[in-house]
Amino acid sequence: MALPWTFGVELEFTIVFVYPHNVALPDPTESRKLRFKPYQNEIDRFISEEGLPPIHSTTELADRNIYNGEFIRHMVTPAVQRDIAQTLHAAGFPGHMDNPAKLDVTNWQIDTDESVRGPHNTEYIWSSVEVKSPALAFNPKNLKVVEDVDIKY
Repeated sequence: MALPWTFGVELEFTIVFVYPHNVALPDPTESRKLRFKPYQNEIDRFISEEGLPPIHSTTELADRNIYNGEFIRHMVTPAVQRDIAQTLHAAGFPGHMDNPAKLDVTNWQIDTDESVRGPHNTEYIWSSVEVKSPALAFNPKNLKVVEDVDIKY
């Protein structure tokens, strides 16, 4: 007996943001969500992994020159992933809220993808994102699920 066909999709894109969360927007007419606030434990983990001196507030973080560009992108990316996971979850798509990048073929996974990048030398910071579907049975219902996810975010 043949096994049913399954499929999965990967959506690869970049999300632009500003940081810290209270910085003025480069374009005040911008209506997209551009602020993603990392949790303190995410900041602490990033600082520890990079071997950088501890910080005690986002204001202190913003004042330190060593925390810029690539550092900020890597530090805020978990907050971006969490926001996408929350958006998918609210729309009824299962995923791991506590660890969006957790490998699990039964849930939507939100991870980074360094093969897609935003432009350099802009006033924004760009985060590379990869959204992976769970393994889905190949049928019209699940093809519609994938179409709906693309529309939701």
